[in-house]
Amino acid sequence: MNRLVLIFLFFGISFSELYASFPVTESITTVDSYSSLDPEELSKLDKRLWFVIGLLGLALYGIGGLLLASIYQANSKKKGVFKWALRGAVTGILLVLAIVIIALVEFADGDLLPFD
Repeated sequence: MNRLVLIFLFFGISFSELYASFPVTESITTVDSYSSLDPEELSKLDKRLWFVIGLLGLALYGIGGLLLASIYQANSKKKGVFKWALRGAVTGILLVLAIVIIALVEFADGDLLPFD
C-alpha cells in the first residue's frame, strides 16, 4: 500500500509546475498583431440589417435573402453575414407557421383535432 501511495505521489509531482530557482527580472510582454486577412466583425446595425434581409428575402424571394447573404459574405471580409440572414429566415418561417396554426384553429372553431 505504501509503495502505491509513493508511486502516485511522485507521478503527481512530476506533472506539477516548475519554478525558476533564480529571480526573473525581465517582464514578458506579448503583442497581438492583427493582419488584414482577419475577418471583420459585424456591427449591431449590420446584424439587424442582415436579419431583416433574411426575413424579407424569405417572404419576397424564397431563399433570395440567404443567397444574397452568402454571395456578399464570400466577396467581403465580414464574417457572420449568412448567420444573421439565416436567423432572420428561420424567424420568418416560425412566424408564418404560428400564423397558419392560429388561422386553422380559428377556422375550425377551436376544434382542430378530428379525433376528440
